[in-house]
Amino acid sequence: MGTAPEDSRKVAELVGIKTFTNEFIAYGVLRDLINNRHKLENYTQFFNGTGPWSWQGDNIVLGLTNEMLKGGVISVRSEIIATYALCGFSNFGSIGITLGGMGALAPNRKKELSRMVLRAMIAGNVACFLTACIAIKSNLLKCI
Repeated sequence: MGTAPEDSRKVAELVGIKTFTNEFIAYGVLRDLINNRHKLENYTQFFNGTGPWSWQGDNIVLGLTNEMLKGGVISVRSEIIATYALCGFSNFGSIGITLGGMGALAPNRKKELSRMVLRAMIAGNVACFLTACIAIKSNLLKCI
């Protein structure tokens, strides 16, 4: 989708969280990554770029404040891509909701519906991913 190589795993984890749980939980994780980036930027600006910090696994440790930024950080570009990639209700929970709602409307076609809902979820995810690809190629990045 165009994420920075160092953020690819984080964005993939966010997409996985969105697909297997829901987008609200994934947006919560994304919020934490964004907050971590802001904390790291403020830390380095406050100490004029001389404040020591280091990686400890996926976490960042701020040396002078002894604060740990769990999960690390994500770049602005990857943040924009992830925001669009997570935007949609295409997850396994939505399959049940769709099947339950449509099955009530057309009870004699439940068998057909059960074959289509997985493909519909995949198509919904692909639509979100394509939106993320297009958004990053458009002028949206020039705004930041």
